[in-house]
Amino acid sequence: FISHRDTHKHEARALGDALEEYGISAFVAHDTIEAMSEWRDEVRKGLQTMEVMLAFITDDFDESAWTNQEVGYALGRGVPVISLQLERKPPSGFLEGTQA
Repeated sequence: FISHRDTHKHEARALGDALEEYGISAFVAHDTIEAMSEWRDEVRKGLQTMEVMLAFITDDFDESAWTNQEVGYALGRGVPVISLQLERKPPSGFLEGTQA
């Protein structure tokens, strides 16, 4: 599961594509959810079935209720969260204590 802001959906998709070359499937909401699907249900399914979360930490990451909830869901399930700090602002909240 790649948690990201919508402004960085192209970069998230590029990472997802790169991971697929190694046999790793990635849930990237904007590309994974099919047309006419209830997107909230699809995001929940992705969160329920993920084995690892990659968090695209951008300067605006924690300004989104969605990314905050996604990270909280992963941590609540005990799923490893890997923070990828892509801009200047470091991770916040529960991710703050882990080196990005």
